[in-house]
Amino acid sequence: ALPISNVAVDNLVERLAAYKEKILRLGHPARLLEAVQQHSLDAVLAGSDNSHIVADIRKDIDRAFLQAKKTQDKGQRFNLRSEIKTLRKELKGREEAAMLEIGRA
Repeated sequence: ALPISNVAVDNLVERLAAYKEKILRLGHPARLLEAVQQHSLDAVLAGSDNSHIVADIRKDIDRAFLQAKKTQDKGQRFNLRSEIKTLRKELKGREEAAMLEIGRA
C-alpha cells in the first residue's frame, strides 16, 4: 500500500467539508493546508469551553516551575512541586473533558 500524503488527506477534508460534514483533522498544524486548519484538533480545542481554563492551568504550571527553580527553601520547593503535580492532574482532566466534548458534538 502507498502512504497517504498530508496533502491528499487535506484534499479529502476539503471535499467532505463542502458537504457540511463534521470533520476532525488530526496532524501537526504546521503540516496542514490553510484551508483545513479550522478542522484541526488544535483549532477545535482552542474553540472549546475548556480552552481558557487549560491555558490558565498551563501558565500556573510554568509560574510554579520558575518559582521552584528560584527558591532556596526546600520546604517551599516541595510545596511548589506538589502544586505542579496537582495542576498537571487537573490539566489532564480538563484536556480529556475537552476531547470528550469534541467527540460528542
